[in-house]
Amino acid sequence: MSTKTLKKRIALVAVSALSVGLLTVAPSPVANATNDNGALTVNDIRIVSQAAGTTLAAGVCAVDSVASSQVLGAAAIGSTATTISVGAKLEFRTGTNGLGTLVISGPAEWAGQPVSTSDLTSIAAGPVGVAATISSTKKSVTVADDAASMILVATGAGAVTVSVYNAATAATGTLVKSFGITVVASCAGADAVSVSNSILAVSNSAATQATSTSTDATLTYAEQDYGSTVYINVLLRDGFKANLATDVVLQASGTNGALVGVGTAGISSNGVAATKASSSQAVAVYVSQDTTTNPGKALTTTVTVSANGTVIGTKTITILGLAASISVPQADVKYGTGTSQTTTTNQFKFIVRDDAGNRLEMAPAATGAIGGTKYATTSGVTAVTTVGLRDTSYRSPLDNSGAGDGAGTFTCSSTVSGSQSVTLGFYNAALVLVKSNAFTVTCSIGGINTFSVSTDKATYSPGEIATLTISGKDALGGAVSDATTMGAGYVNLSMPGMTLIGAAATSADTFTAGVKTYKFRVDQAEGSFVGQAQPTATTDDAAKTVSYSIKSSSTAVTNADVLKSIVALIASINKQIQALQKLILARR
Repeated sequence: MSTKTLKKRIALVAVSALSVGLLTVAPSPVANATNDNGALTVNDIRIVSQAAGTTLAAGVCAVDSVASSQVLGAAAIGSTATTISVGAKLEFRTGTNGLGTLVISGPAEWAGQPVSTSDLTSIAAGPVGVAATISSTKKSVTVADDAASMILVATGAGAVTVSVYNAATAATGTLVKSFGITVVASCAGADAVSVSNSILAVSNSAATQATSTSTDATLTYAEQDYGSTVYINVLLRDGFKANLATDVVLQASGTNGALVGVGTAGISSNGVAATKASSSQAVAVYVSQDTTTNPGKALTTTVTVSANGTVIGTKTITILGLAASISVPQADVKYGTGTSQTTTTNQFKFIVRDDAGNRLEMAPAATGAIGGTKYATTSGVTAVTTVGLRDTSYRSPLDNSGAGDGAGTFTCSSTVSGSQSVTLGFYNAALVLVKSNAFTVTCSIGGINTFSVSTDKATYSPGEIATLTISGKDALGGAVSDATTMGAGYVNLSMPGMTLIGAAATSADTFTAGVKTYKFRVDQAEGSFVGQAQPTATTDDAAKTVSYSIKSSSTAVTNADVLKSIVALIASINKQIQALQKLILARR
């Protein structure tokens, strides 16, 4: 054989060998036998998103962003939103590690390697099928090299799962990750806005990028105070939960004169913008009050968001108004004292509302804050010298429970006891005078001088609840303050035939509105009783008593009743016998 002929044959063998290597994916014994980089982990396998217009992009409706991420952390299951049509292909690519097995369940299989030339050119990195062995059923592929790529082909409609194991076979490996894929007949609905897959979320920031898991934020008071802007973050997705490829006309409108804008502050009740509003861009609807047309007024508006004329959803938003009213519940006004007075002993609560009745926070240092001076008095009693609204922590916005209402204080004279009607007022930020209802403030010069004791009933039945009331008066005859206590005399509290309800009496028990009350359960013993009580007082230095009786209200006949009736009957019979005897003797 000539040298020339030998060279031609060697070249032919080389070409044939190269062709076999490209067309049959000969497994690499060395790569399969050893793998310096270890086994596949959760971060080492992903679905490659293809550029639009390439062969591998055809028929791919949507690829979940989690499934296409190279670094997934602890996420073990991804791509639940990945959707392709029948006949479409998905490229799976390994990362830094090599050895692993990918097993298909459902109407799909691994394509023979290599794929067409156009497919190869669409893959940016890593040769297709290097050191990859496909099973005879084409349902599993063993990968034993870095940066290998495998092509899944959908053979029918239905659910497909790709399970990734960290060994050469599923039997010898551990499941490290699963990809859920939906195969549909066609990608109808791709790049068309889907209402069910799109998201609207109330937010405190226009820069927040909405996601598929976004929910309405809980706004702070400052974020919905008068003059604030509230945002609605928008995410538009197609029927396969994928971002839109083309812009749409995004429109928003609000009721009750709200100013609404898309991507900018509103200048009218409607806002329009062209946008994709995807997961890669932050798009927000701006909602605010028209403070020029409705100065100081609260706003509750329903904002409707549409894309290409299709309503995506609505959100109802409330932005608070300026203070419009202040109320002081009489039940929340304490009886004050002229001695040892504090912000808790001489206190009343108040509630500030806007024109819509929403409870407001009032920042004491801010413009329009409550000034702290008495607006007017309607009584000549001079017990109250000053009234103010002090700095305090207020309720959260829109709280109608009454918890944390604002607190005011008043200063009492140390020489005069009595009551005074007071009205408070202040100017809000719009310089509008806000006045409260008239409420009564009561002051005492302090300490119990005399007291009285009474019960709510003179006669009780067993099982009833009895109320004992101790009324205290100061040295000027005025009702004692809420800071007054029972003192050491509490030990003389006694109500025979009854049991005190609740905690035992103590020296620290306080008076309320000039009185201290105790509740008792009436026991079963019947009869007449005398109770007593003694708060520590200056003039009255002895316990005072109260009389009451306990009598059953039952209509049942007792043994005592029967015996009494028998005795009465016998007495009556005796009288009749005696009368008859006298009559007989008289006839003789």
